[in-house]
Amino acid sequence: MERKVYYSRLLDFYGGLLPEKQQACMFQYYYDDLSLAEVSENLGITRQGVRDCVKRGEAALEKAESELKLVEKDDEKRRMRAEIAEKLSALAEDLPEEVAKRVRALVESIKAMDV
Repeated sequence: MERKVYYSRLLDFYGGLLPEKQQACMFQYYYDDLSLAEVSENLGITRQGVRDCVKRGEAALEKAESELKLVEKDDEKRRMRAEIAEKLSALAEDLPEEVAKRVRALVESIKAMDV
C-alpha cells in the first residue's frame, strides 16, 4: 500500500509532465486502484502495454522527484508545521485565556493546511 501512496503523491506533483497515455495508465492504476487487466480493457491496449506504460511512468516520476524534490520539500514543510503547531499548543497553556484562545485558533489553521 505504501508504494501506491508514494506514486500517487508523485502523480499529484508531476503527473502533468507525463504524456497523455502514461497519465491515463498511471491515474487509473494508482488513483482508481484498477488492475493492469482493467486498465488494459479501459484503454484498449494489452496488459503488457499497460505494465510497460506504468513502469516508464514510475521512472519518469522518480526522475522528476530526484531533480526537483517537490515531494521531499512538501514533507519537510508538513513536519515543520506540525512542530510549530505542537509548540504553539504547549505555549497556549501558559497564556491568559483570551490570548490562548487566539493561539489555539492559529494552531487549528496550521493543522488545516495539511488536510
